[in-house]
Amino acid sequence: MHLGAREFRAASPSSCAVGPYPYAAGSFQDECSVFHFWSYHSGGANFAMADGSVRLLSYGANDLMPALASRAGGEPVTAPE
Repeated sequence: MHLGAREFRAASPSSCAVGPYPYAAGSFQDECSVFHFWSYHSGGANFAMADGSVRLLSYGANDLMPALASRAGGEPVTAPE
């Protein structure tokens, strides 16, 4: 499955909301967690950046996710520390 920054649910599982889904904590026990980015790291997830660095982005970065996922949008982005 390929995830975007604001994923909408596909056909299954039907018990999940259509979305969009935020960048937020999830759970392997929650079948709807497959529709958004999350990790078991406390407070966020690691992301590989285009410059080769890897950064832990806190779940507070939810509003930045569409700009970070854009290939050519030209949005200036400053990731929260």
